Amino acid sequence: MPSPRQRAVCNRHGNQEAEDARRLARFRHSLVGAPLVFLALLAAKMVSRMIPLTPTVRAFNYLGHEGIYYSLMMSTGLTFGTISSLFGLNHGIIDRTQYSFLVAAVIASAVVPTMIANAWFMPKHLLPPPQGAAFSRSEQTEATENV
Repeated sequence: MPSPRQRAVCNRHGNQEAEDARRLARFRHSLVGAPLVFLALLAAKMVSRMIPLTPTVRAFNYLGHEGIYYSLMMSTGLTFGTISSLFGLNHGIIDRTQYSFLVAAVIASAVVPTMIANAWFMPKHLLPPPQGAAFSRSEQTEATENV
């Protein structure tokens, strides 16, 4: 039978193992939780900006892909997002971890919509024609009418 001193050493050692297990569980939880928090903040920011912008852009007769393109390009809000996050950090409303998540979401909310807009919704009529490309029918008609 172990002595009280041996039991105390075993309890401390057992408590250390239990504490290590708790730390590992918190670490695993943060590995899963951190990206989920970031994605939730990013989605909330993008949706909250797109909902009022889309009808506004359509009111100016930008429909279809062109309307989505302009809505995505105007949905960034970098300045206000970073300034308000910094205000919250400086006044003790949020801590450094929350500030990091907010600023990362603000930056991503500018980069992600821009990438989506340029990849799938770029208005092709606004792009210059490639070098050496033939004129379109309307350009040929205009050129012959002007002569």
